[in-house]
Amino acid sequence: SRYHHEQSAFSGSSTIFLRRIDRQEEIQVIFSADMFQKTTIASLLVLAGAALTARAFSPPITSPSKAMSSNTRTSNLSTRLEFPFTTPSLCETSSDEPEKPKELTPETVAEMVECCFVNACLQLAQGYVDVLKLFIVAAKASYQLGMDPVDLIRRVENIRPQSAGRDLMPEEVKLRNTWIHVVYLVLEYLQHTKKVETSTAADIDEAVQSTFSTDVLADMKKQHDAGGAFHLEQWLDTYEFPNMDDPMQKAIISQSLRVIWFTYTVLNEERVCNEETSGLKAQPPIPGAFD
Repeated sequence: SRYHHEQSAFSGSSTIFLRRIDRQEEIQVIFSADMFQKTTIASLLVLAGAALTARAFSPPITSPSKAMSSNTRTSNLSTRLEFPFTTPSLCETSSDEPEKPKELTPETVAEMVECCFVNACLQLAQGYVDVLKLFIVAAKASYQLGMDPVDLIRRVENIRPQSAGRDLMPEEVKLRNTWIHVVYLVLEYLQHTKKVETSTAADIDEAVQSTFSTDVLADMKKQHDAGGAFHLEQWLDTYEFPNMDDPMQKAIISQSLRVIWFTYTVLNEERVCNEETSGLKAQPPIPGAFD
């Protein structure tokens, strides 16, 4: 429910203190200096959230570089985790074996969606969209695997324990499900490629399809491609969305418009990245690494 970050001047390692008000727990998540430099606070928080989700309070893997000690202290109110650590499904069980390529499965995609949703909501409340993008990427991965949104939602709802530390309220479940359907709606509108060719259009919620018509999707894409900025009030004033007198419905529609916009952003960033790196080979030195 809240966190703060400290960095050691001696070792360069970073500690994120997570406080869970509902269970009066404090979790210390310690990252090596090398790991902290390679990622962002937002990404580390997602990893820490995954640890809580999986209740990964088991002894950590000892890294080959011996960068971190292998002790784990646990008490009723405080838990200390040092990365890398083990979880039932997100990490390998041994660092001695050669790392095998990890393939996305319906189960891992559902875990990503479930974990990212809560963190995305918390970030949106602070004006940040990093984890919302991760949520969109996870839903897109589900789409590319040929999963229909109903199947994804079912798998997400069956995950235990929930990363929120409790069962979500009905309004929160509705928001999460709407986001999933909205991502699918945008991908179907763009005829995004899939690894497994299946038809998912018929499985997208009819209310979502009627609320966010092709006119809405087309206009938002046109403005996005022109380099425009996201202006929520503009879209709310331009289109007559249903049941806007209901505060909950208005909130869901407002958040879903953000999901549409940032789905276009994720797809565009992915395209630019692929174009810029196409044909490049990671021979030493990696191009751009020391520019």
